Amino acid sequence: MSSYKSTMIKYLYEILMTLLTINFTLLCSGQQPLYDSSDSTISAIQRELLSVKIQDPHSLDGESIFSFDLVQQFYQHRQYMPAWIDHNRITVNAKRLIFKIESADLEGLNPLDYHLQTIRTIRLRIKKPKQYPQESARLDILFTDAYLTYAKHLYLGKICPDDVNQQWYVPCRELEVEFWDYLTEALEERNISESLELLKPNHPGYAKLKKALARYRKLYHDSTQKRSVLDADTSLTRNLLTIAANLERWRWLPNDLGSRYILVNIADFSLNVMEEDKVVFSRPVVIGTPYRATPALAAELSLIVLNPYWYLPESVVMEILLKQDPASYLERNNIQILDHRDQVVPYHNINWSDLETNDFNYLLRQTPGPHNALGKIKFIMPNPHAIYIHDTPDKSLFSETNRTFSRGCIRVKDPFELADLLLRDEPEWNQLDLETIANNSTGPFEIELSKSIPVYVLYWTSWIDSNETLQFRPDIYQRDKALIEALDFPLETK
Repeated sequence: MSSYKSTMIKYLYEILMTLLTINFTLLCSGQQPLYDSSDSTISAIQRELLSVKIQDPHSLDGESIFSFDLVQQFYQHRQYMPAWIDHNRITVNAKRLIFKIESADLEGLNPLDYHLQTIRTIRLRIKKPKQYPQESARLDILFTDAYLTYAKHLYLGKICPDDVNQQWYVPCRELEVEFWDYLTEALEERNISESLELLKPNHPGYAKLKKALARYRKLYHDSTQKRSVLDADTSLTRNLLTIAANLERWRWLPNDLGSRYILVNIADFSLNVMEEDKVVFSRPVVIGTPYRATPALAAELSLIVLNPYWYLPESVVMEILLKQDPASYLERNNIQILDHRDQVVPYHNINWSDLETNDFNYLLRQTPGPHNALGKIKFIMPNPHAIYIHDTPDKSLFSETNRTFSRGCIRVKDPFELADLLLRDEPEWNQLDLETIANNSTGPFEIELSKSIPVYVLYWTSWIDSNETLQFRPDIYQRDKALIEALDFPLETK
């Protein structure tokens, strides 16, 4: 028997057993069955869901059903009873959902992603839903899919960062409830609007950027009233789409960033220490080149190292081995060769002339000192990408506007002031002591923080700063373009 026939038989059996259970219960209580198994909305919902299930991808009369698994769980739980239609008309819950969908653009999302146009069309076509069970069933399913899909987008974001090459390695918000169960409760409590509001990011930065989006929507609308859409201000259009892209990035973040954390904005070349959502320390940073771009990530800063070693990454090792005289280069730059036991190997012990790069089974380590690429201090925040914050001997780079010079790590200006602030709750340390050790010790000196500090390395090309001013930055890594295209944000509402 084919898999298609097996699926059909199994699903029809589920429908039959559900109908028998409902009608048997009603008859035993002395009531007449509310739905006729042949032409009722409940059986129509079951038939339509079966039709959707066997489509690949899942679709209903040509309309994609984006959250089919959740939709199916929702209807199975309620024994396929309609959720949005009652006594010949759509419910108050349905009307409230339409209103929320129509205003999805205020969140930087596209209302048409939530079946808005099709819902409007079916509503016009059906004057008495009970007389059109198939159309009523389709409408009910579309409302359900619209809510569940919109709920997911508000809570987790519409776009998966990996799908648009965002180099985003920040944990998303934890799912505290199943979306289909959340919808069931919202319907029972008749708080559809409030339930969707609660799924949005609760960060002040999201709310402020959302208000900025509304202002720019009005500016764009006023601009197109005076000129055609094609003639609208290019910078206005770009800024509007940039705001929408950064609202999506907010939806990728966990709900609680902590009361105190470090925020590195890659696109702004800045590092801020945040306390209760206020900036208490801000300094410029140098980040990775476009070729070795700094990823967005979350980590915990737990250790400060004075006079650190620099263990050269494999990419740098390969560059050195390809030089005409690698031994001389290593010696000039105070770079040691280490074997698998961490023992220093003399330069002359390596047969450089016969060496193949893939046969070099050693580590390279630059010794501490003024020549060290990490400077005099390094901030350890363990992560799979080997990204950390550190000092630099080349202070002149901080005066540049476009500071994309590193191999991915983050060089910060005034690192000892940063260390002093991070060690504020460690009474045995102050900035003078740190600088004294760094200037006088010959080897690494480690200071473990009694409490680690969250670090978020993010990519904001638009945000509201501490002076309540809307900021924009160039898309230095070209990460906005793919995200904007995927969001499909409408410049004009329909």
